[in-house]
Amino acid sequence: MTDTLPGFLADRVNEEGVWAQAALAANGESRARGLSSTLWDDEDRAAHRTLREVEAKLAILTRYEDCLARMEDPDYPAAVARDQAREYEDFVLPPLAAIYSDHPDYRQEWRP
Repeated sequence: MTDTLPGFLADRVNEEGVWAQAALAANGESRARGLSSTLWDDEDRAAHRTLREVEAKLAILTRYEDCLARMEDPDYPAAVARDQAREYEDFVLPPLAAIYSDHPDYRQEWRP
């Protein structure tokens, strides 16, 4: 269990990425054995979409981490960095986490 909202999000996003990669690999193996299905086309589309979503969510988390790093940078205005990080903590990360509100590790205090 992860105790922080960013850590919780990173764990869920990485799980999605693993699922999507596994789905694509399984469909590819089935096709290699000569099996075909229009269902796999839909699954492939869903898996590719999930991978794009994973990439976007990880970019958001990386940007938040950049804000935190700037708070430690003596050449960057501390108040600006703090405000940027708070924007993510208050308005960006909670709605992303709400997607996973049915997960057992989700905390109600993270609700947007």
